[in-house]
Amino acid sequence: MAAEVPPAACLHIPPWLEDRVVYYQPFQGDPATPASNRIGAETVVSRGTLVPGLSGSGLQDPGPAQSASALLLRSPALSPERSLTLSFWWRLDAPMVAETCFHLLTLRGQRGMVANFVRGKGEWCALTEPRFVFQVVYYEGIPDINGIWDGAAWMEAGVWHHAAMVYRHATDVDVYWNGVRRSHHAIKGRPFAAADGGTLEIGPNWLFQPMTLDEVMVLDRALTADEIAAYVLAVRRLCAVGFPVQ
Repeated sequence: MAAEVPPAACLHIPPWLEDRVVYYQPFQGDPATPASNRIGAETVVSRGTLVPGLSGSGLQDPGPAQSASALLLRSPALSPERSLTLSFWWRLDAPMVAETCFHLLTLRGQRGMVANFVRGKGEWCALTEPRFVFQVVYYEGIPDINGIWDGAAWMEAGVWHHAAMVYRHATDVDVYWNGVRRSHHAIKGRPFAAADGGTLEIGPNWLFQPMTLDEVMVLDRALTADEIAAYVLAVRRLCAVGFPVQ
């Protein structure tokens, strides 16, 4: 097992986040061995190849996929009853068309899931173009939400984007793209419980579009909108100056 890298040694983690990072995978080595893993998460890489990423290497999934996401994390700490921020960078590796679908992240429990993905033109919900979708579904005691009202989701291939899913108070979930909140939901019926999470799926699954993942991070705090925007800006500035310098 590779030695843990302290978050303070990772320049893509701002100093004001260092003590809250509990999982970090920048893909600078074995894709199944994170640089930091304070939650003892099992990391499962079902497929993918290391290619030039946001900085250094990223995990490219050229697909097509049939079921499981390219990257899967399992840990009891990945529970929506806790304050959490789930964060990663992604890039589409093929142009979108009207029918394009792709998955970003799902937090799944023994029953139920919270998911963010893009669904394109087709029979599902009679969509006519790719749409941002946020779901909280299949939990006993929590009414389903199938949110497709947060806008179109046309993304340019080859451009890096950031996604974050934030949990707070065991009741509220926010999704951010590129530092901007795209969706907010306060669950009804009951608060989230420990059994409502445990498995995090990231990247393409049966909703497939070629994609590269990078800078996967879990924080044990619910970041604010300003903090997420500041993090995205900091990483983009590092990339703009060509960090790391070879």
